[in-house]
Amino acid sequence: MTKANASRIQMMLASTILSTAAMVTPAAAQNADEEVKIEEIQVTASKRGAQNLIDVPSTIQAIGGNDLRALGAKDFADWAGTVPGLAYEDLGPGDKDYVIRGVNSSGDATVGVYYDEAVITGRFEQDGGGRNADIKVYDIQQIEVLKGPQGTLYGASSLTGTIRLVTNKPKMNEFEDWVEGGANTIDGGGEGFQAAAMLNVPLVDDKVAVRAVGWYHDEGGFIDNTRLGLTDINDEEAYGGRVHVLMEPTENFSLLASATYQSLKSGGSSRFTPEGRFGAGVPGADAFLNARPGGDYENTEHTQSPWDEDLYILSLTADWDLGGGSLTATTNLYDREIEFAFDSSPILFFFGVPVAGVTLQPQSRELWTSEIRYASNLDGPLNYVIGGFISRENSDFETHVIASGTDGLALAPFRAGPANDFFGGGTTFFGRTLDDSRDQEAIFGEVTFEMTEKFTLTAGARWFNASIDSRAQVIHDFVSGAELDPLVLEGSEDDFTFRFNAAYQPSENLTFFAQAASGFRQGGVNSPGFSGVVVPPSFGSDTLWSYEAGVKTRSDDGAFSLDLSVYQIDWSDIQTQDFISGFSFITNAGKARVKGIEGLMTYTASNGLEVSLGGTYTDAQLTQNQPASPGASGRDGDRVPNVPRFSGNIALTKYFDIASDWDASLRLDYIRRGSSATDFNPLLLDGSSNINFADIPSYNIVNTTLRFERDTFDISIYAKNLFNKLAFADVFINGDQDPLSGIALQPFTLGITLRQNF
Repeated sequence: MTKANASRIQMMLASTILSTAAMVTPAAAQNADEEVKIEEIQVTASKRGAQNLIDVPSTIQAIGGNDLRALGAKDFADWAGTVPGLAYEDLGPGDKDYVIRGVNSSGDATVGVYYDEAVITGRFEQDGGGRNADIKVYDIQQIEVLKGPQGTLYGASSLTGTIRLVTNKPKMNEFEDWVEGGANTIDGGGEGFQAAAMLNVPLVDDKVAVRAVGWYHDEGGFIDNTRLGLTDINDEEAYGGRVHVLMEPTENFSLLASATYQSLKSGGSSRFTPEGRFGAGVPGADAFLNARPGGDYENTEHTQSPWDEDLYILSLTADWDLGGGSLTATTNLYDREIEFAFDSSPILFFFGVPVAGVTLQPQSRELWTSEIRYASNLDGPLNYVIGGFISRENSDFETHVIASGTDGLALAPFRAGPANDFFGGGTTFFGRTLDDSRDQEAIFGEVTFEMTEKFTLTAGARWFNASIDSRAQVIHDFVSGAELDPLVLEGSEDDFTFRFNAAYQPSENLTFFAQAASGFRQGGVNSPGFSGVVVPPSFGSDTLWSYEAGVKTRSDDGAFSLDLSVYQIDWSDIQTQDFISGFSFITNAGKARVKGIEGLMTYTASNGLEVSLGGTYTDAQLTQNQPASPGASGRDGDRVPNVPRFSGNIALTKYFDIASDWDASLRLDYIRRGSSATDFNPLLLDGSSNINFADIPSYNIVNTTLRFERDTFDISIYAKNLFNKLAFADVFINGDQDPLSGIALQPFTLGITLRQNF
């Protein structure tokens, strides 16, 4: 689609919206006296059963299934901008790093992710992909974002929060199904198509029910590789499904068996070289190897960078109602396999090799977790949750650097050894492996005591023991092509995390709370460099304490709500990235303090207008200099990278009756993200220029959806990035080895979705 056509479509869309508003205003006036209330979502994050949000004395934002549909959300990026305090680093589909409240660094995840009871928290393996999975959010009951350390109930990787995807479960007494289809077109890019269907069937005298959902998601790309002559390289294809089988043989017992599968493929890198910048090249070389200027949505890489992954989640969860409480036992398997490729030409040029090359990184991860817990439901002032947790994780991560041709593909399959070394006439530059086994055991508990009918105290603790057994080896040395001695590391650590909470609820519509909680993130190992380059073999854990106070209030008529909180986080032994002779590694460096305030307000008027305002201000700074090293730049007072000071969103929804049997709604979403930077300081500690420092510009995005509903049928017409702004979701730079590139939000996209419920 040309930009001229996009502009015409934008004008047509605006005209449609305005004409629809004019058409339906009289009907809206007829409903001016109708009572409209905000739907209060119940959450299960406390592991004590379903609770109204206002009764949970901590900061949680929940996005219900209806709101996800109103947003047109299919994956994480579609809904993340509506959550104050939630940000992310982005390398494309299947490769995002979640950030809550400004705690952002290299190493393992700082935010835990759960898919029902299954732990699916991402792992960032050194310099490759493999972070959080983009499971499509079809047939989701709600998404819960828990802010602040969740180490007591959710464990080590929930350093600053936890995200829970809660799926719709089978209904015992109701046959239900729906089908959905849609299509879209991207300005300057490709077309997309989406389809999904759900079926819920009660069986065996309402004691067994099955719920199955399947999806197919084909998204067009909008990044062109100008060097290779390829268009729309970052297209995406995903298909998968989920099956729940729920058995309730008695009133007091249920057993839920679940299986989820998804395959996701992307044709190439989502990176682009901004206008005014140049992609990596060899000065004076031929046209293919020379530096190439960039432009909006133009990729200048020398190789193709496909992403191909398959994931499985298998779960079994049993619940017993024992009268005075409930016992829950769950076991879950998360298996993810990724084939990932990226352009390694820049680092080859850095080492003086005037040849293009591609890095292949096949990787697999298997995570098995089990938990058993008891949550009391006593009539007295004392209640508690107590449980045990165990996890076993195995991951294999390989790096293969191979010479590539002018088509951007490897010249030959990877083969290690001097006989196939590039400098001896072969095609292999470098190869290494990293095999990890991680075990963890934990015992946790929280006790809640009602001092009075209005004042409640909660205290919780978690003891854990985490161990790692790692074997890293260079199997093809860059210098000699030889296999080097393996590096074997074993270690373990045990510690406690704590949470203390006080809540005062003078009425059912008003809650004040204060909380102090600690968080923990496990250390790990670094992949080795080639001969002559000594990379630190491991890095330690980092910890933090968070202090928070907040208020939640609702109006008596349910039309108004406000959640407001202030917090301070003290963070120690930060896991951060450093470099030695072109190799990146993780080390522990420095301390930081994060101060912030965030709020969410919603209001629904009697005339069918709904308003939602959310925002966060975050001041994340180092409180001491980083230890001196070749790549260190952080000084006391420097801002933490990739953390904007302000981000916020406004959502306006107007509901209409346009005919006796048709309803309509018009929704506008404005999302603002402030500016940040890729590193701590423009100058290194030694005073020299920091070539890894670059600004990440702010952006303002407007999305809109026009929806028509009639009985069991609805149509949604939507526009993403309505004003077609070039918005940087992320910026990457690694000096001379990797010139500056950006990840852009999707340009103006016009689409339609149709849904039929039966």
